[in-house]
Amino acid sequence: MNSCLCALIEKYSNLILALEDDNDFRPEWLCFYRIQMASWIMQMSGHCDNLTQVHEVYTRIKEAWCDVEAYLNEGKFNICNQTGLFKTIDLHLEGNYDPHLEHVEELGS
Repeated sequence: MNSCLCALIEKYSNLILALEDDNDFRPEWLCFYRIQMASWIMQMSGHCDNLTQVHEVYTRIKEAWCDVEAYLNEGKFNICNQTGLFKTIDLHLEGNYDPHLEHVEELGS
């Protein structure tokens, strides 16, 4: 990905965090959020219609994070590369997929 695109995704992601009044600055959350938001932005290819859609995507990412965080806190397996793990999680943000990660337990197998 080129540096201009990365910078644009970063600015857009930060704007959404500000609009949502998100004050959670934990590095793990921000890493997960930015990976998922970048994935959604790339899928949308500039076709975001309104702030309602942006809010829905943010909410789905935040809900999924709660599931991922709970699973990670159970300590079922050791994660040495959280970023790599977060990149493997596909929330299907382009469709009407249930944001809860039923498949997250498969990650520990």
